[in-house]
Amino acid sequence: MEKSFVDLFDEQVTKTPGNIAIVFEQQQLTYAKLNERATDLAYYLVSKGVKEDSLVPLFIERGLQMMVAMLGIMKAGAAYVPIDTDFPADRIDFILKDTKAISVVSSKLASSKLPVEAGIEIIDIDALPNHEKEKQPIKVKPNQLAYVIYTSGSTGMPKGVMIEHRSLVDYVHGLIEKVQLNDCASFALVSTIATDLGNTVIYGSLATGGALHVFTKESVSNIEYLHNYFAKNKIDCLKIVPSHWKVLNMDGKLLLPAKLLVFGGEALQEKAINEILASGTHCRIVNHYGPTETTIGKLLHIVEPGAKYEYTVPIGKPFSNTKILILNNNLKLCPKGVAGQLYITGDGIARGYLNNEELTKEKFIQNPFSKE
Repeated sequence: MEKSFVDLFDEQVTKTPGNIAIVFEQQQLTYAKLNERATDLAYYLVSKGVKEDSLVPLFIERGLQMMVAMLGIMKAGAAYVPIDTDFPADRIDFILKDTKAISVVSSKLASSKLPVEAGIEIIDIDALPNHEKEKQPIKVKPNQLAYVIYTSGSTGMPKGVMIEHRSLVDYVHGLIEKVQLNDCASFALVSTIATDLGNTVIYGSLATGGALHVFTKESVSNIEYLHNYFAKNKIDCLKIVPSHWKVLNMDGKLLLPAKLLVFGGEALQEKAINEILASGTHCRIVNHYGPTETTIGKLLHIVEPGAKYEYTVPIGKPFSNTKILILNNNLKLCPKGVAGQLYITGDGIARGYLNNEELTKEKFIQNPFSKE
């Protein structure tokens, strides 16, 4: 039976209500408290006209309320659209107009930087009014949108990638099966939510009952702070871009989690792997690949002890309900050893690009080897 990510989260709330779900500086929320706050926001959004597949931009600083807002929007049956508070004004304006949003969830601190658009209500998550809760829970279906993330292609024009709940659930289940995510009890979020790089640890953590440690924008570039934090707080899983990880290494000391280090977002160089293996760490190293259009990533390569590479680490093999095809310009299978274009198919494929039917038809094509 297919489920939404809200179903997975609610199951964790039932199993581990007292477990710590979110940690931010000196603050924390249990699964029960996170669920309570997110549900309050969900009912308030519904009272303001938000409904199934509504697009709700999220313009907020990193912290506990960021996570409350993400879940609250999804629990309302809507899709959150993350906007980084450091985005230039023209990009913010484009996203607000492209989503045709009636509401933006923000905070007292962040909303001061948000350009006010006519007809858009800014909902301050720090000051929600009291309201009556509905008697019936809001049912979120697997084929509803979970989020829309804007990416920029070669043209530089932002494209809203629409990801459904079932694709997110497929990703999480595949990740748990492939890299034993259940073994991790704590996860570190060091990237912005305006891209999907950090969604590996966000949804991997919340689906397995883990504690997600959220860092401020300033602290993720503070080398000494992060090393001290990882030393004092046992972080089991970290997902990070290789170039970001490289600059966080201090005086020969590598920033390493206890159990699982996932690289993504760019090519992983052989030198980085050699440094990690030479350190004697017992943490598993994974190279993760996939465009936003395939829900975070769809290929994994697990580095084995003593592994040797030339220049870069492979992007790996597909996981979850995913198949990979290497095709030529005529969409025919390439023989082994012949270069071609990588095509990804399966349950993780996005619904398409928001308000861009022409580009959707160009990029999201029918699998030539499937009748479905």
